[in-house]
Amino acid sequence: MTEQILQLQNSLEAIRNRYKNLNKKIDIIRSHVESNTMFKSKSITDILKELTEFSKLQNICAENYKALFNEELPEDATLDNIESKIQEYNSEVLKKETGAIIDKFKNLHSDVSDCQSSIDKFAAQLEGIESSKMALEEYKEAVADYIKFYSCVESNDTDERINFSLEETVFSEDSGLLLNLIQGMISIS
Repeated sequence: MTEQILQLQNSLEAIRNRYKNLNKKIDIIRSHVESNTMFKSKSITDILKELTEFSKLQNICAENYKALFNEELPEDATLDNIESKIQEYNSEVLKKETGAIIDKFKNLHSDVSDCQSSIDKFAAQLEGIESSKMALEEYKEAVADYIKFYSCVESNDTDERINFSLEETVFSEDSGLLLNLIQGMISIS
């Protein structure tokens, strides 16, 4: 989904840039109409080329919109309306991802009480990340360590766990938790 959002945002940006060129061509048309002068054939060719390029970009935007939202781009849509819809969509995706990541982390369990206390502490820190104030990519970056930690518990690969414990992460200061991770003392309930 993130790729589709990016494609739609890129097509909107390309249209914004193309509007500037199109506006210049409209000024040329307006100038000729107001002065009742003939168009140079190069001017006509340039205007038609610009309109063709604009039409292509608009079609790409419509395709990207449909791919993301599974509906046709409204004919009266403005770039601002589309960007608002993207932001709303991003918020919904972020809420779902936030809940899923927190739920996964809360499913971690250890019979070692100190370890469980650490898991609970990090789960609370994870919940404290204010996803509503972040873009989707920022949030993913903020929770990347938690996702990786969960993945290490899930995989049962000792080498992966050791390598993770050597990385600089939000868990680096909690050597007891990392030791329990390496020893396989953390499970998913």
